[in-house]
Amino acid sequence: MSNFARKTKQRIIDDYLQATGYNIFKADEFVDWLANQPEHEMYSAFYGTDDATAARQWRIDMARRMASGLRIVVKQEEVQQSSVVSIKVAEYPAYISPVSNAERAAVTNRLTLTMRRRKKNCVGKLAWLWPRG
Repeated sequence: MSNFARKTKQRIIDDYLQATGYNIFKADEFVDWLANQPEHEMYSAFYGTDDATAARQWRIDMARRMASGLRIVVKQEEVQQSSVVSIKVAEYPAYISPVSNAERAAVTNRLTLTMRRRKKNCVGKLAWLWPRG
């Protein structure tokens, strides 16, 4: 599903709304409508696998979302022949993602731009609410 471009998804939704005459997109109605459209380009994305495989993929995705943003704490212990033991505690990000470094950099750049735009927008609104003078 995520391998469809944004414009393609928009076109598919617009075509669905045009075909059904609805003016609001409801996901459950779209899935029901798509079940009767085996020639549709999105049919295989929704109905291309059996229910057991789809349920397993959904559970894996839920587990990924649950673990995203967490950190794994690992205790690293260096054992030498002497009686002194050194223990080093380090935190590593638990980032489990199938994306490449280039895709990760692009997402980071987009987030940075979004944060800058939000800050600029907030500063502008505050200046409008509390003008100096």
